[in-house]
Amino acid sequence: MAYKKRKDYNDVKVGGFQILPADGYVCKILKAEQTRSAKGRDMLKVAFDITEGEYAGYFRELFNGWKDRSDDPATVKWPFSGTKWILFENNDGKTSRDFKSFCTSLEDSGNVVWNEDDELLIGNLKDMEVGIIFRREEHEYNNTTSWRTVPFGFRSVEAIQSGDFKIPEDKPLPPKQFNFGDIPDSFEAVEDDIPF
Repeated sequence: MAYKKRKDYNDVKVGGFQILPADGYVCKILKAEQTRSAKGRDMLKVAFDITEGEYAGYFRELFNGWKDRSDDPATVKWPFSGTKWILFENNDGKTSRDFKSFCTSLEDSGNVVWNEDDELLIGNLKDMEVGIIFRREEHEYNNTTSWRTVPFGFRSVEAIQSGDFKIPEDKPLPPKQFNFGDIPDSFEAVEDDIPF
């Protein structure tokens, strides 16, 4: 029995997938919505994609690849690393630094963020460009650790284009705590195992 090569065979891309390096990227906001954190705090959820350079369209390509391989494409979500959750207020009920940085970076990129009543019209954020700095973070899933590149902070488009930013250091997982319950109360419990 033989399998006949399909007409689209030469058009299918294989390999070449690259993990996004920690760096600064010019990004376009694809969607923004107000939501709540797990603790019930108001926050902004922003989905975006890279628009310039070697990694332009990175998250769209990742998303489309997942949809193509999924048994139920309607359940596929936008990549975690192509999404940023921003609390409006800090723990003291004041404007959060992350939110102020986001708005300032949008304004410094030439966007009009606030209306004449000092309201942020969240629906208007779509298609705005902003600079986003990414860093590497270690995470654990199903008892396996790995590294991922995630959005860390905001800068103006000009700052990213001119290289006027610093890439944050990698963030490893905190060391695991040693379980002292595994240590015997006395040496007598392990005396037979000691070779002297």
